[in-house]
Amino acid sequence: MAFNRYHQKSAGWREWVRTHRPELDACGIPEGVYSSQLRWLVCLEHGYDQPSGWRVSDLSRQSVDAFYDFLVREYGSSRSYYLCTFLPLENRLGRVEALARRVLARFPDATIERRPRGSGEPDLLVRCGARLYVFAYDGVEEAFGVGEAEDGAGFEAINEYFNANPDEAGAYLVQLLMSSSEPGSG
Repeated sequence: MAFNRYHQKSAGWREWVRTHRPELDACGIPEGVYSSQLRWLVCLEHGYDQPSGWRVSDLSRQSVDAFYDFLVREYGSSRSYYLCTFLPLENRLGRVEALARRVLARFPDATIERRPRGSGEPDLLVRCGARLYVFAYDGVEEAFGVGEAEDGAGFEAINEYFNANPDEAGAYLVQLLMSSSEPGSG
C-alpha cells in the first residue's frame, strides 16, 4: 500500500515538473533545484538550494519578475511559509510593486494604478467593483495608510489603517478587497 502511495506522489511530482519545467528554466532556476519535491520545497522555505549553492538572490532582474509571478500564482496562499524566498524577490521588485502583483493574482477583476511619488514607493489605487482603495505612504505618520477613497480619483481617502510595515498594511488592503468583493457589498 505504501509503495503505491509513494509512486502516486512521485508521478504527481513528475507531472508538476513536466508542466512547469519550461517556465522554471526560463526563470533561470537550475534543474537540480526541482529534481525532487522535497528539495524544491526546502529551497522555497530557505531561499537557497544547499546541494548546488544556488540562491534566489542569484536571479537576474528579468528572472526576478518572472519567478515572482510564478511563485505568486503557484504558492501565493503559502507566502508566509516561504518568506525566505518571497522577501528577497519583493525587495528587488519593490514591496509595493510586489503587493500590486499579489492583489492582481488574488483579485483578477481588480484594476491597479501605480501613482509615482517623488521618492520611494508609489501609491497604489485599487479599484474593485465600484469601490476605490488607496494604499499610500504617509510621510507625516511614517507609515503606510490604507483606506477607501472618498473621491473618484483617490486624492481624498479615509485612512482606516496605518502601519510602518508594508506587509501588514497590504494584508489590511486585501481584507478590504475581500469584503468589497463579497455578494451584497457595494
